[in-house]
Formats: sequence, structure tokens, C-alpha cells
Amino acid sequence: MTDKWTWKVLMVPTCLLLLFGLLGVFYPTPYMAFYLEEVADTSIGALSTTSPGIALLLETMFRAHGLGMTMSGILGISIILFAFRKGERWSIPALAIAGGVGLIGEIILEIVVLWGSLL
Repeated sequence: MTDKWTWKVLMVPTCLLLLFGLLGVFYPTPYMAFYLEEVADTSIGALSTTSPGIALLLETMFRAHGLGMTMSGILGISIILFAFRKGERWSIPALAIAGGVGLIGEIILEIVVLWGSLL
């Protein structure tokens, strides 16, 4: 059986994961601008003018990453609200896997962005 406040503590990072995922899906421009300026020393406008295909590919990649984070957040919230609060034994490993998917997505995004800057 879980404590009455444990699920609330777990809900905070899960809701943040959902929020940042939704931001990535519907408004990826700040993320793209940050990575382009820090890694490639260029701007979105300059990239869109010189290579519109690459700009579209990057936008699609950032939106897909946001979608993955959104789905991880929805899955985590569902597990917390319906299984973890009831004390289901499988909910803790399931939460670790759902959070791991979001974390792995973030790591893959970083690798792709850094790999592109090295080429």
C-alpha cells in the first residue's frame, strides 16, 4: 500500500513531462532556436533560407520528440492515477519504464543534435 502523498510527489515530474512534451509538439521553435544557436551557430531564419529541407526535418524531429514525451506523460499519469494509487505491484516498474522512455527520447535527441554538429 502506498502513502497518501507519494502519488502526488510522483505526479509533479510526470505532469512536467507532459507539459514539456506538449510544448515540443505545438511550439518547437524555442527548442530549435536554442540548439541551432548553441550547436550550429546559426538561426532558424538563416537555416530556413539556405536549407529549407533541413529546417523542415529538424522541426519534424523536434515535434516527434515532443510527441514521445507527451505520450510518456499521459502513460505515467494514467499509471499513477489508476494503478499506483490502488497499490498495484506492477505500477512501480511500469512507471520506471514510462519515465525511461521519455528520458531515452531526450538522450536520443541530444545525440542526434550533437552528432549533426560534429559533421
